Amino acid sequence: MFRLIKKEGNARRGELVTPHGTVQTPAFMNVATCGAIKGAVSALDLKELSVRYSFVTHITFI
Repeated sequence: MFRLIKKEGNARRGELVTPHGTVQTPAFMNVATCGAIKGAVSALDLKELSVRYSFVTHITFI
């Protein structure tokens, strides 16, 4: 469920509540495929930045 906290112009501040926890929005969420983080930052950089969320897809080939 998404709860809108504040809106100013096109910007929105809110909370996305999931069974696994609450995500404050807007939020930076890195994307990883099969455990490999894509983009310009390393896993160590993300840890130093205190990144709290990751979107990870896992593909299994049989």
